Amino acid sequence: MPCGTPNWYDAWREHYLHEPARFYTSAKDTPYLLPLQLYLIHSSNSSPHRSYATSTILDALCQLNEDFKPTGIRFYLYDSIRAIASDEWTNHEDILTGIRLMQKHQTPGVINCYIVRGAAGTCGYNIPYAGITLNHSCLGKGQHTWTHEIGHHLSLPHTFLGWEGKRYHPDSPTPKILLYDYTLFKDSLITDTVIYDTAEVELADGSNCRQAADGFCDTPPDYLSYRWECDDSARSTFALRDYLGQRFYADGSLYMSYAVDECQSRFSDEQTAFMWATIHHKRPYLLDHTPPTPQAIEEEPILLTPRGYTFLDEDDRITFRWSAVDHAEWYVVEVAINKSFSRLRHRVLTSDTSIALPISSSRKHWWRVTAFNRTHFCVRPTSPESFIPESASRTKEHSPMMKWWYAEGYLHIQNPTTQPLYLQLVTIHGKVLFETQDFIPHKTQRVKLPLMTPGLYIVKVCTTRRHGPCTSHRIFLN
Repeated sequence: MPCGTPNWYDAWREHYLHEPARFYTSAKDTPYLLPLQLYLIHSSNSSPHRSYATSTILDALCQLNEDFKPTGIRFYLYDSIRAIASDEWTNHEDILTGIRLMQKHQTPGVINCYIVRGAAGTCGYNIPYAGITLNHSCLGKGQHTWTHEIGHHLSLPHTFLGWEGKRYHPDSPTPKILLYDYTLFKDSLITDTVIYDTAEVELADGSNCRQAADGFCDTPPDYLSYRWECDDSARSTFALRDYLGQRFYADGSLYMSYAVDECQSRFSDEQTAFMWATIHHKRPYLLDHTPPTPQAIEEEPILLTPRGYTFLDEDDRITFRWSAVDHAEWYVVEVAINKSFSRLRHRVLTSDTSIALPISSSRKHWWRVTAFNRTHFCVRPTSPESFIPESASRTKEHSPMMKWWYAEGYLHIQNPTTQPLYLQLVTIHGKVLFETQDFIPHKTQRVKLPLMTPGLYIVKVCTTRRHGPCTSHRIFLN
């Protein structure tokens, strides 16, 4: 299901609809900046940032602000993204479980948003008194689940209010009144009483628009409480009939409908005015915080190290370093063993410009960094840089299979083994400068090195030509 939020009786909405002009306010001149506290719910045997693609979350936040831009409402991160390890919650099957855990972890005075792997069989749901739970698979660029649930949090019902859990069929008579259950979705948690209410079905001519369905007259009637496709005009592909027999087409452009994401593109003017009023009169605490000044991130970090052949430290770790970026508050560092980053080894969030990470494989790796802040999410990761981890030797006798030393432009190699050895000299960036023939067993030979810039290089020695096993050693040439 796209949304687990059923219809609910909201006394505030009824109060507002009785006299909307009394509550008029606007965000057209000064946008409302509202705080979000974001949580990643992960299993106990995995890390939060390995469990969820940060790029997807940033794309979703970017999409959220783009969707709300015409309304004058924008969102910022109240604090750093937080992680909660919970095997019960990360893939929960019922909404009541989610409600109890949301109440346990929520931050007061903000919009609490929890990202999970499974949200009770839905893409997401809003609990008015607890927050919003979102299924990670329903987030990202071009998807509007988060927008839909924020609309609920700001008191907007579905455009098809009353039809939740019911299947409209054009060949069946359309009822005049619908009965619905909103037990879990009132303004507090009620579990010992089932609460029902009725909703009048909206007519095609709009004559009962104030008292029927969502109560807004600029949102046409809609009876479709399932995912549906639209035509090129964002309307339903088949005609519906009201209880007087009048034909009409549902409007899929509205975010509060269940049309597929490609159809959705707007809030109506009346929906927007109601969200403004909700912020001021029902959720004024959202304006109690001093929001950060929006600052765009206009450059990417420069990846400094590692590059090419890179030595592990004594703890088999490599330190990643990159340049600071103006206005960046956090950096996401990703390390993978393929260039597409589908085979991820690390994804970490840090506020520093360096971090040491364990590397367990000697194969080629790629890494990249994404910078963002509390107000700017429309960002992209850097182009990846590659490196090859190498174990560093710190003594002159670098390997039981050989001894070597450097003097007066010559590299002297002693092969004490019973098999030939093959040698490469490479830069720390992986460029091969020099290759040798096989070294004769039990012989000491010397090799004239080409003229090179003084600095650090790597000697790579293998038991067979171009193949392993190999050992690598640092050499400083002056």
